[in-house]
Amino acid sequence: ENLNYRFFAGVACPGFDSLYRSMDSKIMHYIPAVNEKTALGIVMGAEIAGVKSAVLVDAYYINDLLNTISKLNKYNIACLILVYNSEKINTAHLSIKSDKDIEKVLKKASSSNSVSIITIDEGVIE
Repeated sequence: ENLNYRFFAGVACPGFDSLYRSMDSKIMHYIPAVNEKTALGIVMGAEIAGVKSAVLVDAYYINDLLNTISKLNKYNIACLILVYNSEKINTAHLSIKSDKDIEKVLKKASSSNSVSIITIDEGVIE
């Protein structure tokens, strides 16, 4: 909330349940999507409209997005993808293991005009 992320889309993921419950509908919106690519499209549209947005996805499905992400990177649209790492997938990008650095990491991610992927390990969001 403090970083002005107001719009989220994704396929329901039990790992994000506490995040869903904490969203205040007066200032934050979650749009459930039928698949990850649809969620990415919704979020990209919101970003183009000037609304800070993020895709919420389970790590098991991140490969479904990688090709699409690489194609969209050429447009320099900022997009944050939060990946719940329930499968303990070995990731080559930044992984959040505690909530201490989340604000710092989100500020850095939102300052770039590209797709940023942050994995959040199981148990961090409670």
